[in-house]
Amino acid sequence: NHPALIAKIETPDNDIKGIEITYLNKDTGDISDLKINKRVLGTKSGNHIPINEGRNIDYSIVAVGIENALFINDNNPTNADIIAVNRNTDCRTVNTDTLRDNIIIILDRENTKIHPQLIEDITHKIEQEGRHVTIIESNNVQSMTNTSLLDDIKTAIHDITVKDINIPDVIQALNDDIKHHTLPESPKNKSEDGIATSFKTHETDKYRDLAEQQHITHHEPARQHPAFDIGEKTR
Repeated sequence: NHPALIAKIETPDNDIKGIEITYLNKDTGDISDLKINKRVLGTKSGNHIPINEGRNIDYSIVAVGIENALFINDNNPTNADIIAVNRNTDCRTVNTDTLRDNIIIILDRENTKIHPQLIEDITHKIEQEGRHVTIIESNNVQSMTNTSLLDDIKTAIHDITVKDINIPDVIQALNDDIKHHTLPESPKNKSEDGIATSFKTHETDKYRDLAEQQHITHHEPARQHPAFDIGEKTR
């Protein structure tokens, strides 16, 4: 008999569609080395397994394969969100609604070739949803040193947190630069000002003439101007 990890499989809308049974080593609690395929009851493809609902607000981690996800969760000091998906291609459809703005995806290249088009599709999909993605291509953790994958993740986390820390400073520097520097007036603006001034003067003169004509109309008899035929010579 072997102990087993039973994980629920959820749809992108968080509906439970099945369970995955992973056998464990009864002495260590690690993934068992039994030559037995994982047992899946229900539908796994296209869905995900929630591993940790963390409180870290900076990033979430999506790992391909429950072994990768569990290994990462055992080394998760910042308490980040972690979910597992079945295959690399499932990263193209994973629901990111409950994930953070920065997403680290751990692909598995142990038993499948990762095509550049897949990387492009995943990146486009997540960025279209208004999030930033960092993709790490790793071997299965059972065939690599413990530090290799963790170092890649630490580098990704460092890049994310440094970027977020520096953003307020960049914005403040930009505001200070705008506040202390006056941009030169463009020729277009000067031309527009000249047109506006000319129009204002013209309108002022027009209404002044109208006012004077009204004054003459009420205080002076109307003058009869001689009529001239077109072409008549005057002197």
